[in-house]
Amino acid sequence: MSRDMIERKSLWDIDYIIVDFETTGSLPSLDSIIEVGAVIFSNGRIVDSFSSFVYPERNIPPFITFLTGITHEMLRSAPQASDVIPKLMKLIDGKVFVAHNAKFDLSFLNSQLEKLGMPQYAGDVLCTLHLARRLLKLPRRGLDSLAEYFGIDIPHRHRALYDAEATALILERLFKLLNNEGIFTWKELQKKLDGEYDIPKNFLKLKPILEYVPHAPGIIIFLDKLGDVLYVTKSKDIKNKISNYFYIQDNAPKNRKDLLISTYSLEYITTNTEFEAYLLEKELLQILEPRFNRIYKKGTSSQTSS
Repeated sequence: MSRDMIERKSLWDIDYIIVDFETTGSLPSLDSIIEVGAVIFSNGRIVDSFSSFVYPERNIPPFITFLTGITHEMLRSAPQASDVIPKLMKLIDGKVFVAHNAKFDLSFLNSQLEKLGMPQYAGDVLCTLHLARRLLKLPRRGLDSLAEYFGIDIPHRHRALYDAEATALILERLFKLLNNEGIFTWKELQKKLDGEYDIPKNFLKLKPILEYVPHAPGIIIFLDKLGDVLYVTKSKDIKNKISNYFYIQDNAPKNRKDLLISTYSLEYITTNTEFEAYLLEKELLQILEPRFNRIYKKGTSSQTSS
């Protein structure tokens, strides 16, 4: 679906896939997915679902068993991630990826895709946690809190399919709240979400760059109005890193906000490896001495010494 098409579409006319992973921990590089749950949400209702255990190839910590009820014995005959993830990606294709705290689920999905030698997910994402923060003045906006607020029962909490179904029902309620505010299209929703974050207008204008930046290691360069270099940073995935700058919450460090206020253009250089990005960053810092790199370095030093 083209960018123009989805922006003009009604929120109710877009196909969404709500995904939830149960994992052995919170670190994608070290932990494994043990259960996948997904529901397809279309025209305001759940129309299909998918769930599977995933063999983790490692022991499940006792805390995770206590939390989910999933034991290693339950996973002995489960399919490998190499079987489950491709099936999930076929379901995701052409749909908006939705999760409650989508950053967590996407990090595990992309980590697993990388291990399987598959392309990273680069489609549209909607986080119901962020949306709830924008719409609801509640002390807590976790899945349990929102389910209680909307009167939604979750029969088995911390089981992937049940959590995904609850998230879909929460999404339906949130869409109705958006409609009450006069927000009906995907484009209007994005404006609402951008308003949740303290992103200066000059930086928001740079968001279209995300359509062209690849998922690759490299260097990101922040420039001011005059084209002078403000900040240089490396990343193993420059698309993801640039994207993160458009989702800075109100409590972000002042230095980061000041950087965005001063930034009027972004440049990037791709490299073959993360190590090459590290070497290039080091070289550019020595040559350019960007102002915000010096500020961040000073801030880090002061924090370390305290």
